[in-house]
Amino acid sequence: MNHNVHHPPQPVPPMDVQELHQIVAASASQDPSVMMAASTRLKDALKIPGTLNELHNIASNRDIPLPIRQLCMLQCKNEMPTQWRQRKSILPEQKDMIRQRCIVFLDEPDETIAQCNEVIVGKIARSDFPNQWSSLLSEIMTRIQYGFGERDKQQDAPDGVTMLYLTRSIRVLQSVLKEFTASKMPLGANTMGQIMETIHEAIAQRYVLAVQRVITRLDPSTISSPRTLEDIKLCRLLLKCVTIMAVWVWQSVNTARKEITQRFEPWVVSAIESSVVDFQTICEARHSLAVNFAASGQGDRAVSDAVAGLSALIRTLGKFFRRLQQLSASRFVGLQATNTLVMYYWGKVVQSINDDAPTYDSPLAVYPLRFLVQGMVLFKDNLAQWSHKKDLGAPQVLDPTVVREAVTFLVTKFMPLKEKDLQEWMADPEEFVNVEDQDDIQWQFQIRPCAERVLMTFSSQFSSVTNPLLIEAFNNVNSRPPAGLPSILEKEAVYTAIGRCSHRLKDDLNLAQWLDIAMNEVKAPSQDYLILKRRIAWMLGRWMIEGSLPAKDTRVWEILVVLLSDSSIQGSEVVRLTAATAIMHSVKAITVTPDAFAAYLSPILSQLLQLLDSVDNLESKRKITDCLNAVIEASERQIMPFVELVTGPLPELWNESGREIMLKQSIVHTVQALVIALGDQSAPLASIIVPIVQQCLSSEFIVQMDEDGMKLWLAALRATNTLQGANGQPGLVDLFPLAINTLRTNKDLLGKMSDIMESYFLLGAADLSRVYAAPLMEAFREAVSDAMVVLNQKDLLDALELFFQLADLSSCAEALHTSQLFAWLLKNVCADKMDTLMLTTHIHIFARVAVASPEHFVKLIEVTSQANGVPESTLWEGVLDQWWRRFDNMHEPRYRKLAAMGIAALVSTTRAEVLERLPTEIFNLWTDVFGELREELLLRADKENQESETTVLLYWDTPTTAFYKGTEDTAEYERRKATFDHDIVRTTLLAQYVGQALEAAQQRIGVQAMQAVLAKADPAVFQSIQNDVFKGGLQA
Repeated sequence: MNHNVHHPPQPVPPMDVQELHQIVAASASQDPSVMMAASTRLKDALKIPGTLNELHNIASNRDIPLPIRQLCMLQCKNEMPTQWRQRKSILPEQKDMIRQRCIVFLDEPDETIAQCNEVIVGKIARSDFPNQWSSLLSEIMTRIQYGFGERDKQQDAPDGVTMLYLTRSIRVLQSVLKEFTASKMPLGANTMGQIMETIHEAIAQRYVLAVQRVITRLDPSTISSPRTLEDIKLCRLLLKCVTIMAVWVWQSVNTARKEITQRFEPWVVSAIESSVVDFQTICEARHSLAVNFAASGQGDRAVSDAVAGLSALIRTLGKFFRRLQQLSASRFVGLQATNTLVMYYWGKVVQSINDDAPTYDSPLAVYPLRFLVQGMVLFKDNLAQWSHKKDLGAPQVLDPTVVREAVTFLVTKFMPLKEKDLQEWMADPEEFVNVEDQDDIQWQFQIRPCAERVLMTFSSQFSSVTNPLLIEAFNNVNSRPPAGLPSILEKEAVYTAIGRCSHRLKDDLNLAQWLDIAMNEVKAPSQDYLILKRRIAWMLGRWMIEGSLPAKDTRVWEILVVLLSDSSIQGSEVVRLTAATAIMHSVKAITVTPDAFAAYLSPILSQLLQLLDSVDNLESKRKITDCLNAVIEASERQIMPFVELVTGPLPELWNESGREIMLKQSIVHTVQALVIALGDQSAPLASIIVPIVQQCLSSEFIVQMDEDGMKLWLAALRATNTLQGANGQPGLVDLFPLAINTLRTNKDLLGKMSDIMESYFLLGAADLSRVYAAPLMEAFREAVSDAMVVLNQKDLLDALELFFQLADLSSCAEALHTSQLFAWLLKNVCADKMDTLMLTTHIHIFARVAVASPEHFVKLIEVTSQANGVPESTLWEGVLDQWWRRFDNMHEPRYRKLAAMGIAALVSTTRAEVLERLPTEIFNLWTDVFGELREELLLRADKENQESETTVLLYWDTPTTAFYKGTEDTAEYERRKATFDHDIVRTTLLAQYVGQALEAAQQRIGVQAMQAVLAKADPAVFQSIQNDVFKGGLQA
């Protein structure tokens, strides 16, 4: 009887429905302990096939308490997309039931459940439509058409049930459209093309009817009707479906999907043109309503809801236009309708100025902030197209007069700080600066930074009109001192405009004269002048980094120091923080040298540290620290007298920063900047480097700060000339145990650790070997033998070779054996299965060991043989076979010479396996290297005689660029150079070394035995060896 019958795995039984209900009910409990235990059970239950189907069923049962239904639906939303494609999780018949329930949810009253259903339908549709769920679109469209039919019958009466039904159906359609338009695969594009073919006309017609209905009801008699609010909401939902389809077609032009979408392009153009007309109509109606609503005291809730609804509809249309422009500005400008649209937007911006209406971020505002910003953004990007696309042409109204008016509006109306800005400045100066520094993001959402970007576009694209106007304004505001706050705000706005466009204006501005004006303004005691002081600091930073100001003009640095030191007035933190950023930009300027600001280095550093101590916001502290780092880097060795001043506050700042990773990273960069600036004088910094590196690699911070800590560690090692601490303080040697542990346990950091290990070896391999040989060899064995670190193996082996070049082998030979590192290397060599480059590096290491102590090499093979039960002869044969094979893979001459010296050292041991190969492989190896050396000598002689600059050399004396590993301008560079220069391979005459090895072998086995070995050699080869080695034929 066959007892080895294979039994297929039994299917997992489905979850007991009653038990699942109990788990879900407990998961919705208000008791935390009950809820946590049940949540764990629910997580396990989700792994059981059929659970999701039952959860979906529970969510569809409206007799069950709502919190339980919501919980079930949220679980379905989170898990369904993942499990839907797994056949074992949801059976085909269960999928059919889920799809049917998804349609049932189209009249779900609860918003949370409905939103989850939208996500679920979209994800399932992406997988199943049209093959497994071919009825999806027809079911949704049938319900949409039916719902609108019912609404048409009811005329003006509101119907909450039908409205709910329609809202849910349209939003589910949106979800399906979003999923397929997001697909980048050809199959998804084809499916989207089918969807477009099926629904785009029907949805577009419904939208046209809806928007017309909204427009007809935009009068005071009907606007407050509940039915009107429903119409606005439905219109916006349909618009979103239309825009999703239109944008998909628009962005598909000139792509692989063009064949699918090109038949829809006329429809998209028509939709854009009609949307522009509808947009203007709705905007005008909304404006009238908002004006009347504001005048009435804002008491009618129905009217306010209508105004807010219209604002949302306008914003959705605006987003549609903006997206089209972002995807293809040239095509967007090519449509006459969109040019009309953009000029209409700009007209509204101008109208808001003329009406002097308050601008704030509210859908009820007469001129909502988002509406104006949206219009200015569209206008800005069209400006760039109009100026250089003459075939498209700018609108006729954009003549020089209009440009001048627009620039004037921007500078005088939108760019000055408002009362609200000044209040925010005084309320929280640090936060004010942080927000202002985000202008690269804020310009798309805030009107003042957006106006600045529009002005920059005018300056770039309409420079002949804009720039003279700006220069005139600059000269005018500087012709007299400002009188009062309004004049200061006006002047600050002009300074902002000049600063934004400075790269185009610098040749026409008398900046030297302006520095004298700025000097007087920064010394003004009035609090109002803080506004100008901040802008002056900002301008100097921009102009310095652009090279507009001479780097050695002492007025620049004096002004910045004055601004940085100005702490006597409330709100001056804004000025000081801006000045700090300006100093950072200035010292980073290409034209700035350490001498340019050396005289001001002391006040700059002391004031930065005072500011660092005075601010509370951690983001502000990080910015100041970044500025400090830039100053240190730019100062180079001139920072030396101020090291204690800079490092003194750092430990306390580190402790205060807690878990604020970005601030801690800035502190690490500060110390690293000091290390690089001080170079070989940086050894005293070890007392602060050691604890910082230890914390960076601690379990608390290693995930976020390992790279920062490793960079600081490596920079410190490369800069210093000693591992020892000064005056009993910690030294970098105290981090070596951490290096060993990291090498052994952290595979993610092996790339950096190999560099760190090399730096340690270059600083003191002999001393480190005497103290740490055992754990070091163990760590290397664990690191290089891990199958997951193939990418770093070569670097680690190179580090080992460097170690054996520099260390005393007697101090680490035993550890090399007990750690099984030698056995691992030997095993690889004998197996001959590793990559050729890796095996070649193995031979480099063996050659280093053999040259350092051939006796230890022999002993290592002996004890490895005993420990592993492998005959010594087998191991020797494997080593010698590989030595010969890999010699041909050594392309660097110094490594070929190293291999020749290593094998000579082994010859001196008189191992039978070695002597057996002496007359053949070993003689041939030596002959090859002797020939290369002889050729090198001839080439050098030829160069000396002919003074030829084209002589090809073998570069025996030139290390590769990779050897230095980017250590130029550090102390380690000199150590590497010295290591190369004093390498025994370079300083030893090979012919002499080989001769000594042969003599040592002869002394061991006797002349007669040695002659017997040599007699087996080819006579010509042996004669060549004799000439080179014993007769002085080769002095190399």
